[in-house]
Parts: sequence; C-alpha cells; structure tokens
Amino acid sequence: MERLPGPALVARDADLQLVRAVAVALLGAIAILALYLGRDVLIPTALAVLFAFILGPALTWVRRILPLPLAVAVVVAGGLVVGGIVAVLVFSQLADVAGSLTSYQANLHQKIQDVRALSQGGGAVSRFMSMAASLAQDLNLDAGPAAVPALRVQSGMSSFASVAGFVAPLLSPLLSLGIIVILVVFILADRDHLSDQFVRLFGASDVHATSKALGDAASRVARVLPLQLLTNFGFAVLVAASLFALGMPNAVLWGLLAGALRFVPYIGAILGAVLPTVIAFAVLPGWLMPLLVLGCIVAFDVIIGQVVEPLLFGESTGITPWL
Repeated sequence: MERLPGPALVARDADLQLVRAVAVALLGAIAILALYLGRDVLIPTALAVLFAFILGPALTWVRRILPLPLAVAVVVAGGLVVGGIVAVLVFSQLADVAGSLTSYQANLHQKIQDVRALSQGGGAVSRFMSMAASLAQDLNLDAGPAAVPALRVQSGMSSFASVAGFVAPLLSPLLSLGIIVILVVFILADRDHLSDQFVRLFGASDVHATSKALGDAASRVARVLPLQLLTNFGFAVLVAASLFALGMPNAVLWGLLAGALRFVPYIGAILGAVLPTVIAFAVLPGWLMPLLVLGCIVAFDVIIGQVVEPLLFGESTGITPWL
C-alpha cells in the first residue's frame, strides 16, 4: 500500500509550484516588456517577413527571366508602386470624407426626428428620452457659466519651424517604411542562405528532417498568404461595387477598409461590417439602405469565409476543405 506524503513533502511541493508560477509570471512580464520596448524594430521586422512571403511567388516567377538582383529590385519596386497607389487612393478618399461631413447634418437630423416620432405616445423609448433630457438639463445647470478661454497671441513662426513641424510627424512612419523595405530586399535576395542558417541553428541534430519540414511549411505559407491577399482583395471589390450600386459615397474607401480588416482575426470582419454601416446610417437616406449595406457585407463575408476560402486553402495546404 502506497504511503501518503508527509506534511513536509506537501509543503515543499506547494513551494515549488509557487516558485514555478512566479518564475513563469516574471518571464512573461520580461517578454512583454521586451516586446514593448523593441516595438519600433520588431513590428517592421514582422511586417518585412510577411511581405517577403507575399512577394516570394512573384520573385520566383520573375527569376525565370531576370537575374536575382534585378528580379528583387523589380518585385520590390512593383510592391512599392502598388502600395503607393493604394495609399494615395485611401488618403484622397479620406480627405473627401472629411470635407463632406457637414453635408450629412441634414440626414442625421432627419434620423433623429424619426426616432423622436417613434417615441411619441409613451413607452420605454419616451421615458428614456425624457430622462436623458432631464439629466442633460441638470448637468447644464450645475456646470455654471462657461469659462472664457484666455487668448494667447503667438509671434509668427519661422519657415524652418513650420517645415520642422510638418516633417517631424512623418519621420517615424518613413523610418519604419525604410526598415521594412531594406529587410524585404535582404530577405528576398538571400532567402536560400537564410533558410540554411535557420536549419543549422534550430535543427542541428537532424538537418535533413528539419530542412524538409521547414521547406514544406514555408512553401505552404507562401501559397496561403497570396491566396489570402487575393480573397480579401476580391471581398473588397465586391463590397465597393455593392456600396457604389447602393449610392454610398467613397465606396472604394469602405471596400478597401473592409478587405484590410479581414486580416485581423475574429473582430476584423465585424469592424469591416460595422464601420460602413454606421457611415451609411449618416449618409444614405432612410433606414433601408444602411440595412442593405450591412446585409451585402455580411453575405459576401459568409460566402467567401465559408465557401471560397475552405476550397482554396484546403487545396493549397493539403487538408480537407470541409469538416
């Protein structure tokens, strides 16, 4: 019959578990702190690896007709051109949205009047609006007279100071972009050597098996990422076309936003549907159009996420597309 552990042994096990838990928590805190302090370098590095995987198939195709250095230059330049076009398009659409905000005031006022009309005749909505109005009136009475802001007169700024104030906010994004481009160039130009070094570093005990496993994983990831990019781009095109057909302004912007947010796990698709719906509520007349916008985005997301992506990714990754 097995003898039960004594109180001393139980206390020692409890102390070991406590020390282990404290060590894990301390290591986790150190890792989080290191990631936070190194975010200016780690985030561009992660993005560079991601873009290198996305541009990998294009580089493989271009290398058939061009030498490696020239192929890398062509692929990276093409990626920069495409990214620049998308950035210019997005910023122009954002500027148009910012300039059109005042024109949506009448539509919002009409929606508020519709809500007030629904609240007439009593009910929970009427009581809630009456309570909100009473609270707002009490807050205004308690606040007292508004303080008059002090007027400060500034002397004219020099041209150097104005240029510095314009350039300073752009330095960090430009530096991050430069780091990403440089890392992408080096990864694409020396990816075979980097793969060998990675195998020697982490698979010295069995180089052949490690090399085969890493090569298979890299090839699958290199196939999945471009497919994910293409499916999200197709989703963006469908959303933009449907919003344009419904008469929503800046449909290209909301389509690109919905497609980009699909890269974010779990909440990306929700945000991609909620944001255009909120804008449609402010922009489009009536209540049917915002619901149609939401319905179109949800329908496209369900079709692509539940039908198109399982078929494409199941074939490319070697697993069954249906559970």
